[in-house]
Amino acid sequence: MKKILFIILIFCLTFTSVKADNSVLKSGKYFTKTIENIIPLNLFKQVGKTITNFGGKEILFGAAATSILSNGLTQDNNKNENIIETNNLVKVYAKGQINLIGIDESLAKRRALEDALYFASMKAGAEVRGFSSIDEGTNLNENFLVQPNNKILDYKILKSFKEDNNYVVEVEAVVGNLEKFDSVCSKRKVLNIKEFKGTYVINTSTPSWAYNYIDKILYKVRNHMINNQSINYVNHSEKIYDFNYANFDKSYDYMALVNGVEKVQNGDYIYIPSISLKKSKIFPKFYLANNKLNSNIAANKNFFDKDVLSFNSKVEIYNAVTNIFVTSIEKEYFIPINIDSNFEIVELFSKKDISFISNKLNDISIDMYNTISSKLFCEPIVAEIEIINNKLQIPLGQKQGLRVNQLAVLEDHNNANNITMLSISKLSNNRATLSPLNSNIKIDSFLGKEARFLE
Repeated sequence: MKKILFIILIFCLTFTSVKADNSVLKSGKYFTKTIENIIPLNLFKQVGKTITNFGGKEILFGAAATSILSNGLTQDNNKNENIIETNNLVKVYAKGQINLIGIDESLAKRRALEDALYFASMKAGAEVRGFSSIDEGTNLNENFLVQPNNKILDYKILKSFKEDNNYVVEVEAVVGNLEKFDSVCSKRKVLNIKEFKGTYVINTSTPSWAYNYIDKILYKVRNHMINNQSINYVNHSEKIYDFNYANFDKSYDYMALVNGVEKVQNGDYIYIPSISLKKSKIFPKFYLANNKLNSNIAANKNFFDKDVLSFNSKVEIYNAVTNIFVTSIEKEYFIPINIDSNFEIVELFSKKDISFISNKLNDISIDMYNTISSKLFCEPIVAEIEIINNKLQIPLGQKQGLRVNQLAVLEDHNNANNITMLSISKLSNNRATLSPLNSNIKIDSFLGKEARFLE
């Protein structure tokens, strides 16, 4: 009986301690966000595979071991360069080493490289799983499994040398996870937008005092873009954009020679807004109490039939030079002007004033601007690689928001596992020179391929 009570007492004390001091092990899983919480395998083996007893000496030993592991990992932490958070990519520097006793230099170099790459992957984040158990002898067993939660995308060897009977390899690696690469927002720093004339239609049902409302909306959208310091806006709203699908040489075009051609550059966005305006009606809609989704729509919160101004907007965005279609944004907006009634006096007294309509026009312009800007700021920077003077170059630069050492990914669509990383080594206003992280790749293999930059 005493033995059973003793076992129960030990179990209760152990459970309380684990719950208070090691809630991570209770959940069984957590992801590290800082290097201090990561346990590298090569140091972990030196400490021991498991802690088999639970007592004062073992606790002190575990605390000391944790401190050693933390210090070992955080060494050279300041050298890490966080390139992108949205895609969970990190550019890290790591060092691996192996003892030369009993193995040749070639094998030692390979094992030291594996150690360095593993350590680099651990520095970018790890997944720790653990659980505790008590055996029949009331011994507490703690088990840990430490694994990287990412992969090495690309790397290059900085140094490899022998030191004190050890072979050492230092690497620079790009570590992360590109599973959500196509779905995350790129968070661009700069947008270059050039507006061209769209199609503006005013239906005959529209009252004459509303004819200039399309111009007012577009004017307000332009002002929002101009006031944003991250947007370089150019107004060509009086001219129709020539897509030149036939690739005609403009140097022989009479109209182009007489009137001139608006200059566009790689990295510019062509913004073409089209709006149609008409007078329409909206009718009250009623919903059950549990149908809250539709009842929250502003257009449905009317108790009477109303005459409204209906704005149908369609915004088309294209890449300049290549004329590749980027996106199309279509929305319909309503501005109520009065209650629809057979009695003229009811319509007269319910008529909205100029201030109300002006505020609604401003709301429409803000919504259009926010929709356009949020969409384009999330668009990735993509450029076709050229080879000039035996160097990899792209026709984009500082004006398009690029920066030195910025990373780009070159993914082989024929082989999803083949990912090549590049970085910007030289930069001008409208041109950038790229360098592959792996210098062993032939330059000719990059010609005509697209590099997608990571913000």
